[in-house]
Amino acid sequence: MEYGINDWRNAIFESDLSPKARLVGLALAKYYRQGKECFPSYRTLWADTGYTNNHTIIEAINELKENGFIRIKKGQIKNLSIQSQAYEFVGVTGELTGELTGEVTGELTGELTGEVTGELTGELTGENNSPEIREEENKGIREDIKLHSPQSKLFAERLSEIVRKQKNIKIDNRKISSWAKSVDLLIHTDGVDEQRVDKALTWYSENVGGDYIPVIESGKTFREKFGKLESAIKRAEINKPQQTEDWGWL
Repeated sequence: MEYGINDWRNAIFESDLSPKARLVGLALAKYYRQGKECFPSYRTLWADTGYTNNHTIIEAINELKENGFIRIKKGQIKNLSIQSQAYEFVGVTGELTGELTGEVTGELTGELTGEVTGELTGELTGENNSPEIREEENKGIREDIKLHSPQSKLFAERLSEIVRKQKNIKIDNRKISSWAKSVDLLIHTDGVDEQRVDKALTWYSENVGGDYIPVIESGKTFREKFGKLESAIKRAEINKPQQTEDWGWL
């Protein structure tokens, strides 16, 4: 099943990203062209989003990257003393997997006239047409296209059931897929093993709404508050009343 740029945009809308990350993500998607590099400058993104400083744009781009929506390839355009970075939309079928060819053509989004202000930073990963290198790159892209693991999807579904019962709200499959991506990042990026995730979900389902228990309403907040959730579990285990023996029969 193909996953196109419109599906990617919808995932941005349904995600738990901050408003600025959603806006910058949608601005980036404006420059998507199948099989071509996407590298709008920060100034171009300023114009599209209304933001007026690099800091906000960089924060939003980092958030998109950390949540698995984009990959960034930094480099210097060949034959020009201009540094740039290209964006890949993770999961989009037909996304370009090669590197910058270095030729400046009319496909550049944003004009390269005037002074280079230093807003574009990074170094090229290198120009290499080796079949072995290309296969490794393509392998990495294919792995990214699998947006989340089946186990993460199951965890996300369990979390959605807890939130549904607690909040009495509807959570559709697209949102569950977004939550699964957050769970995947919790496991594969943050290094939390599946047993800990399973234990935390089981405990949370039995104790949700209790005193000093973090409020979790999405996959993103589950990831962000996982440490606090485990702390609440440890407190509950320490404060658990000890069972005493009944000597009433003596």
